Amino acid sequence: MLTVKVRFVGILGYYKCVNKRVTFGDNYNQEIASQLFPAFAQGDFSAIPEVKILSDEVLGSTNGAYSAQKNEIYLNERFLTENADNSQAVATLFLFPTLNSLILQTKSDRLSHE
Repeated sequence: MLTVKVRFVGILGYYKCVNKRVTFGDNYNQEIASQLFPAFAQGDFSAIPEVKILSDEVLGSTNGAYSAQKNEIYLNERFLTENADNSQAVATLFLFPTLNSLILQTKSDRLSHE
């Protein structure tokens, strides 16, 4: 998972350089957003929800998802097994639900998105 986190920090660094409105939209909490990037750069990933590895029986054909209600990220065990040697595929799978969680964390109107 270290490779995934390193790539994640690199991608977030890119988003930090871009106007945050592009990443988070017009309705985001600047204070929360500005705290996330330095924390990630220092290796503090506590803002990232718990990641649970679930079977096809639970996730079906979904490879990854984020539950705002439970604040959990779900990754498909089959996908991870099939892509054990493909860190780019695993990082990409991890990235999308993680970004969804971060976007929701920074939304000023968060309750309307859950």
